[in-house]
This record gives sequence, C-alpha cells and structure tokens, in this order.
Amino acid sequence: MEKMIRNITLVLNLLVSFAAEAATIIVEKNSPVVQGEYLKENVGIETLGGVLTPLLRSGCKLPCELSQIFSTAEDNQNQIIIVLVRGSQSLAKDGVNLGKYQITGISPLPRGVPQIQVIFKASEGNIWLIANDKDSNSDIKLERINDL
Repeated sequence: MEKMIRNITLVLNLLVSFAAEAATIIVEKNSPVVQGEYLKENVGIETLGGVLTPLLRSGCKLPCELSQIFSTAEDNQNQIIIVLVRGSQSLAKDGVNLGKYQITGISPLPRGVPQIQVIFKASEGNIWLIANDKDSNSDIKLERINDL
C-alpha cells in the first residue's frame, strides 16, 4: 500500500510539473544584437501611443533576462497580445519589429486577477519570449500571429 501511494504521488507530481511548464518561443534566431559579451540594442514592447518601452537594455551583460507580470484588462479575457521591438529609438515604428505574439489559454477570471509571467531573454545568440501562468497553472500557449 505504501509503495502504491508513493507511485501515485510521483505521477501526480509529474503531471503538475507538466501543467506548469512555460510556453517558450525564439523571437529572433542568431540575432545581430545578441553577439559578444553585451546586448547591442534595447529589446522591448510597443506600448500605448506606439512608444518603444525597453525591457532589456543595450549594454546589459549577456545572457540577460527580465521578468514582467501581465494581466487582463477585461473579465474572462483569455488572451494577451505583445508586440516586440528592438532598437534605440523612442517610437516602436522606428525600431526593428520582432513580431506580434499572442498568449492564450489564460483562465477566464475577473480582470486583473490572472498573473501571467512573461520573460524576455537574450542568450545563446537568440532573443526569447517565455510565458507562464503564476497562479492557476493554465495551459498557456504562445505563438507569433504575424509574419515579418
């Protein structure tokens, strides 16, 4: 009986670890700004008014990453859209568009309740985007929704 309980516990732990696994995507392979010892340009998101809001700053030692918590603006919202840009300009339209990314699979909850952790990372010559649900272990999916 003790062995059966231990095996069931191991299986449950394994299932929980798979459910909590983060969605990961390479945004830019062999990026020209992720070569050498330091990041060569800012990497950020487009915010209200078309502003480029840097998250990974030029000059940070590689590898580097920044974690940001996002939430929903409406009740029962099940997706979040993020536009990634790199460059030194203040407007996103003047930078290099790295794509529009959709995070789906968010649990339908009141606005502001879901806690979606998004990690912006520069390493191994690539720019990465990683997303996971901090609270509910929802089956988060991350995909590029436009072609460059």
